Amino acid sequence: MQTRITCWTSSRSVGRLILAALLMAALIACSNPVLAPDATDLESRVQSWWSARQIGDVARMYGMLEPSFRATMPLSEFGIHANRLRRIAIENPRIVAVSSVPNSNRAYVNLLAQTRLPRTGQLVDVDIRDQWVLEDGQWWRVYVAPRTPFE
Repeated sequence: MQTRITCWTSSRSVGRLILAALLMAALIACSNPVLAPDATDLESRVQSWWSARQIGDVARMYGMLEPSFRATMPLSEFGIHANRLRRIAIENPRIVAVSSVPNSNRAYVNLLAQTRLPRTGQLVDVDIRDQWVLEDGQWWRVYVAPRTPFE
């Protein structure tokens, strides 16, 4: 009976040590919160990307896409997609809202822009939602393949 009590006491001590370690890890994690990214840097990158798109600077657009995408698609292939994107002219893009994804390195940027209707040339407002990722202190645009409204 004595041995059994000793084992139980020993198991109880190990349990307390594990619990203490978990609580300490949680305390450390909570005391070092992820810093919110600087919205000014992001807004500058967003404006720069849309400016490049408006003037057709494919190389600059490509250079601002996330590194993992650029590792899988060469500039020449991206140029084909970029030309497809440019078929729909976007004018006057302006940032409406920037929202960080909690506990991540991602942010969404909502823009309001205008495009011209094909037959009338009338300017109409369009809402655009960009996703950006912060890697190594730099904001990168997340690539989304162009598609038609019917896809």
